[in-house]
Amino acid sequence: MGLDHIAAYGGVIVAKMIFDKQMIDAAKNLKIISTYGVGFDHVDTEYAKEKGDCSFKLS
Repeated sequence: MGLDHIAAYGGVIVAKMIFDKQMIDAAKNLKIISTYGVGFDHVDTEYAKEKGDCSFKLS
C-alpha cells in the first residue's frame, strides 16, 4: 500500500507506528504530529523540523 492517502491530511496522531522520513515526505500538508503515549522516539522529529512548519503535541 502506498502512502498517497496521507498527503491531504494536515495532522496525524501517531500511537505505535514509526513515523519516519518517508511518511513525513508523503504528508505534504502536515502541520502537526501528535503522539498518544510517552515520548517521540518513534517519530523522526529532527527531519520534520527540517521540513518546515510542523509542531508536535504529546497527549
